[in-house]
Amino acid sequence: MNRKLLAAAQVVAILPATLILMPFMFYGAMGTVAALVGAVRAGGAVTLVPVLSLLAQMVVGCASLTCVWILLVSAKTVYRDPLLRRLAIVILLAGLVDALYFLAGQSELNRRVTYSAHDALIWMAMLGLPMLVGARHLYALLASGRADADRNCSTDNQGDPRDPRL
Repeated sequence: MNRKLLAAAQVVAILPATLILMPFMFYGAMGTVAALVGAVRAGGAVTLVPVLSLLAQMVVGCASLTCVWILLVSAKTVYRDPLLRRLAIVILLAGLVDALYFLAGQSELNRRVTYSAHDALIWMAMLGLPMLVGARHLYALLASGRADADRNCSTDNQGDPRDPRL
């Protein structure tokens, strides 16, 4: 598949989640922080855990979608730097787990949001395509890390003046 066509397909795949879900997650996180402050002031430790869980889900969702955009725009920078590559792997894994938990979890929030088959299909379409793009980048990041490790262990590159690591 042509690289430009693949990049365009990935942008189209994550665009609905970016334009629709990202603002809701961002402003929802701000409202959740306000609810968290209210719960702490009122001394309601019982409501603290669900509010923190919801806030963590929104922050991880925003971070993982942002990570996918960064990988689409400047993948070479992330692939070259081992620290950025590891950070991207952790963020993408957390985002995939977060989306799977939201789609398949049995929490009270999920029952309220996906109360019909139609709603569940909309959520799967809205989150499924970004999950596929994220999984593709996660696989590529893991494969590039493995290739770098193999290259570091190889004796063929020892002393090659063109190797940037020397």
